[in-house]
Formats: sequence, structure tokens, C-alpha cells
Amino acid sequence: MDRLTGFGGGGGDAVERSRTGAETGGHAPGGGSAGGGATARAAWLRTPRPRPGAAWQLFCLPYAGAILTPYGDWGRRLGPGVEVSCVELPGRGARSAEPPQRSVDRIVAGLAGPLLDAVRGPYALFGHSFGALLAFELSHALTGLGRPPGRLIVSGCVPPCVPRGSRRLHDLPDDRLLEYAVELAGAPTRALRAFMLPTLPLLRADLEAFDTYAYAERPALTTPLTAVRGEADRFVPAGSLPRWGELTTGPFRTGTLPGGHMYLREQTGPLLSVVREDLEGAPGPSR
Repeated sequence: MDRLTGFGGGGGDAVERSRTGAETGGHAPGGGSAGGGATARAAWLRTPRPRPGAAWQLFCLPYAGAILTPYGDWGRRLGPGVEVSCVELPGRGARSAEPPQRSVDRIVAGLAGPLLDAVRGPYALFGHSFGALLAFELSHALTGLGRPPGRLIVSGCVPPCVPRGSRRLHDLPDDRLLEYAVELAGAPTRALRAFMLPTLPLLRADLEAFDTYAYAERPALTTPLTAVRGEADRFVPAGSLPRWGELTTGPFRTGTLPGGHMYLREQTGPLLSVVREDLEGAPGPSR
């Protein structure tokens, strides 16, 4: 039976839907790899605060166009029970000399092995916007390798099973792409435009990966899934969020926090409370 309750974070029309059920998604012992090794792991993952004894590992995937990880402080704020690793995509940060990937499938294929090699025990995936799409596909890839995540948390993203229009954002000319980026950010200032202009090539590459992505019907995940949006996010309609529940047979809930598409910048504390609830409220997959 579904139940409706308030979702923490303060303010707004915050609603949560939970589906009860046994948590599933076993994890094989040890940190064996399906490919990658230490060099590949070091390229793809940044772990600002290593915590080998943490109960959970949380792997965070960035939104489109992000040059630096938006999750760098999450490890400190989540505390000693969670080790946070930030995924660094080609073309940014220490990988700035690499060409950016323009395909969701290629990103996931390159990341799955190194991430799996880093896994020691129970782990979760988090992604915002484009990062949520990557986290969803990565969950399927890791499930196929026999190591499903213990929790998937998606933010600011329409479920991939929802049909999309034919608009190809990555084909926009620079001026219109910049306007789109500023609109996503929700703060149309001259300083923001100047800051975002150099990021357009990366944003265009990420949007090409998004535009060319094709959702594939397949058996649903068994991973517990939480989907969150900003209450004023016009890019992610409130009515679309419950459809994430179609993509897993595991426990599922949705939530709304104050703010627009980039709500996580101003609502980091409430969002981390959601993450903490998910991780502390679940025993994690059996080992």
C-alpha cells in the first residue's frame, strides 16, 4: 500500500510517496572489478575524504556542463558513516585534456568498471539532472554485472521512460545555448553569463549525450529508489516524478524541496537530510 507523508526540507508543497517492501539488491563480497584498475579508478573518481570504514559509499554524478564537482563538501556534511566519491567525466577537472564523451552509453561503459573496482560494500548512487540519467543507466549496468546499488537517488530529472520531444538542445547556437544554461541556473545575471560562457563546449557535449539517449525497455531495477525535484522546477513537472516508480520493483518515494531546477545549491542541507534518511534507514544489501 502506498502512503503519503510530508517530505523534510521545509516549505513548499512537499509530498512523499513510499512503497513498502523488502530491500533488495545483494552485493558480492570484496571489491572485485569488472575492469578498470587503480589508474582508471583514479581518473573517474575523486574522494575528498576517504573513509575506508564507512558503512556506505555514495557515488555522485554531476549535472550537464559541470566543470568542478558540486558535491565536494558532501563527505564532511554527511559525516563518518558515508564515504562520498565524485564522478569526474572526461573533459573537466584533472581530465580537462580529454575530449568530452557525447554518449550516455559510452560514459556508462567507461565508468562501470572503475566504479565497481572501488566498491567495498554497500553503496548508493546519486545524480542530479543529466547526472540522474547517468545514475539510472549505471544502476542497470552494475546490476547486470551482479553488483546492484543498495540505493538510487535521482534529482531534478524527468524519468527516462517518459517520452520526450524532438528538440535537440545541443544544436542550439551559442547565444541560445547560453540563454538556456542561464535559465536552468535560475539566476540571469551578467556575471553568471560571463562565468558560464567558457563552459558551453562541455554543456553542448553533455546535451548531445542527453539528446541522443534512447530509453530501452528492460526488466525493472530492484534497487530502492528516491526521486526529488525543486517545487518551482519547470523543467521537471511534478506529475512526472511518480513515474520513476515504474522503473524499480524496490521501495520507492518521491519528494519536493523548495527551489527551481538547481535547488540543490540553496537546499543542500535538506537534500542531504533526504540522502541521510535513505542510507540510515536501510540496512544495505547483504554481503
